[in-house]
Amino acid sequence: MIAFAAVVAVAGLVLIALGVLDASPLVNFGTAEELESIRRGRDRAVDGAVIAGLAAAALALAGATRWAVLVAIAIAVPVALVLLAGDTAFGLFSLVLWPVLLVVGVRWTTSTAAG
Repeated sequence: MIAFAAVVAVAGLVLIALGVLDASPLVNFGTAEELESIRRGRDRAVDGAVIAGLAAAALALAGATRWAVLVAIAIAVPVALVLLAGDTAFGLFSLVLWPVLLVVGVRWTTSTAAG
């Protein structure tokens, strides 16, 4: 069950990343197409958050609580930045933060105190 939940979590995180890329334009002239792309990207990021959140819950129920916390943080950072950024590229910072969170999180989840 943990392996399946991990695959679902990765799928949700990929969906979030694709949504962030659409919802955070580097240049925004305010055209109807750009605004629709931003809206679609936000919707996609939220959909990915729901999918990854279900996977995080499954990981927690399976006893992998540290991995569940890692997935929950990986959901919260980009979705919050995208939703709070408005029509700016600020949400792209979340994609820069993900590798840092991944390294710190994996070290934390695999530490000897992980139990």
